[in-house]
Amino acid sequence: MVRAADQHRAPRVRAVTDEVRQRIESCTDLDTLHAWIRRSATVDRAEDLFD
Repeated sequence: MVRAADQHRAPRVRAVTDEVRQRIESCTDLDTLHAWIRRSATVDRAEDLFD
């Protein structure tokens, strides 16, 4: 799922911290993961996925 998020995130999101990567990797709720992927197209920072 992290790979999918990496492929779909906006080009302006340059880095994913270890904390963000761990949160994404540990999530087992597909609805949440899909929401994060959709949101990744509009955020400036990976941390903003969770707002």
